[in-house]
Amino acid sequence: MWTELDLRESLFCDVSVESFPPASDALELTEPWASFVHAKNALQSGEAGGAVSIWRRLTNTPGLESRHYLQAWYFLRQQGIQPPEDIARTLLGVVIEVEMGNGAVDLLAAYADHSARYYNYRGTGIVWDHPTNAADGYVDALFNASLRVVEKTAPREGARPTELSAGFARMSFLTPAGIHSGHGPMREMAKDGLAGPVLDASTALMKKLMQLGAKP
Repeated sequence: MWTELDLRESLFCDVSVESFPPASDALELTEPWASFVHAKNALQSGEAGGAVSIWRRLTNTPGLESRHYLQAWYFLRQQGIQPPEDIARTLLGVVIEVEMGNGAVDLLAAYADHSARYYNYRGTGIVWDHPTNAADGYVDALFNASLRVVEKTAPREGARPTELSAGFARMSFLTPAGIHSGHGPMREMAKDGLAGPVLDASTALMKKLMQLGAKP
């Protein structure tokens, strides 16, 4: 199973095919995990076409978690397959990281299905799997602010950075075409016309999650 670091990294939905899903007999018996396992086995057996077919089917399967769609599209892009233009910029997830000192990072993640995660830099965490609609408005506000950024940017090229400089914040906007991202000193980003509203909305969502008291 995954460590806490693995769990944080999995929120970006770009886990390697070798590591996704985490090894678990229980997961292999349920969907969509079983399909991800079958696709991984097909790829490792040299049957890339079979794996691609499974991932394509997953992207078109209604009712999955936003993170499942994003992970399937990540695998497809690794095989050179890009999403159609009409869905390429669909915002499915937002991850905000803020360096809090000595390399410790606050991390907030929210998804189009209204699920959310908050990992405090002190090591505590909140998992919100949308048991009620209590946080929906806060997630929607974050997405509305984030859409403005996605409209004006392109997915980053190359590996996603994992280090964050002291006093910096990084925003990652997850789409079928990849991750749109930006980073900079927290104080400067808070004043920026695009980044500022995203930070404000993320702070409001974080406070709401803490108020709801969801448990990891």
